[in-house]
Amino acid sequence: MSEERRSRKLSRSSRGVVAALACGLVTVLAMTTVAFNRPEKQRVDQHGLRDSVADSAEPTAVNGRNQMADVPVPDELNEESNPSRFVSQGLEQLSSPFTEETVLALNAIVARSLAAIRKFDDIRRDSHGGENAAERLRQYAVASKEAKQARSDMEAASSRVRESGEKYNEEILAAMVRFVVKVDDEIREEIESLAARQSEGEPCL
Repeated sequence: MSEERRSRKLSRSSRGVVAALACGLVTVLAMTTVAFNRPEKQRVDQHGLRDSVADSAEPTAVNGRNQMADVPVPDELNEESNPSRFVSQGLEQLSSPFTEETVLALNAIVARSLAAIRKFDDIRRDSHGGENAAERLRQYAVASKEAKQARSDMEAASSRVRESGEKYNEEILAAMVRFVVKVDDEIREEIESLAARQSEGEPCL
């Protein structure tokens, strides 16, 4: 395998990080915005406790952690001596870059892509030598079909978002698209490489 091809491959750990950032960050921000955009009496935190910013400037805490969102809070926003500053700046800085409907749809596509590449990794890890190359190709094809469909859906979803006029963050959207595209490319390239080695009688390790 050439250095160029190797450099294009995503390690399993980096895939997880990219997907987690793409899904987790956007989901948390979306959930935070949805919570703060509800009528005040209807605000409920993730543990079912009523959360009224007007009633108390100090966020609810459980086991020393902020209850407002499960994300790291910048030091300048986490000053116990000035909780009102946390509320006023937190609302602004934790606003969602996407609508709730859009973020759920995008997250679902990224999750499908991540599932496909993990399946692909498992097949590659459990394969031994060239004696099962044909079976490996068949299994790769299943993962490839899922990755290709996720890519198609992401391309359609990203185009819809960009053309809809709704608010969105281009950098986050582009990162999600890149992840899904790279997953599809990596699986497809491995299938092509394995098929070529098999046809030439080379070891399919």
